[in-house]
Amino acid sequence: MVQSEFSAALNQVCSEKGLSVDAVLATIEQALVSAYRKDYGGNVEEISAKVDKETGEQLAVKNVVVQISKLTGPVDEHAHILYQTIGNGKAIIFQDGKVMEGLWRKSSRTARTMFYDADGNPVEFSRGKIWIEIVPSIKDVSY
Repeated sequence: MVQSEFSAALNQVCSEKGLSVDAVLATIEQALVSAYRKDYGGNVEEISAKVDKETGEQLAVKNVVVQISKLTGPVDEHAHILYQTIGNGKAIIFQDGKVMEGLWRKSSRTARTMFYDADGNPVEFSRGKIWIEIVPSIKDVSY
């Protein structure tokens, strides 16, 4: 694998200064948060930034879905839990800086999960990455 310029520089600085890569990345990420707060107001309660170790680019996506599902468990002696991913439930969709509440549906294990707006129309996601986070229905989601 070819190492990016950012990754090579990061590794060199860490090696020369005896620092861990994770510690330096955490410092860079905190600097990004501080810069954001300076530019957009310091009263943002929860904000974080994550940087790709290889490219140095801030991780970002255009679409984030919070799929709210029923939780079952623990189901065995190892305390594993299961989320209901077949059926339907509430969804919160964040897209291009906006939020909409809607629903998700999946008819079988091999079917695709579909997302719908509050009127029942399929959500048209913005071109780009989609992150889906499944959370238990017993948790409140605030935004």
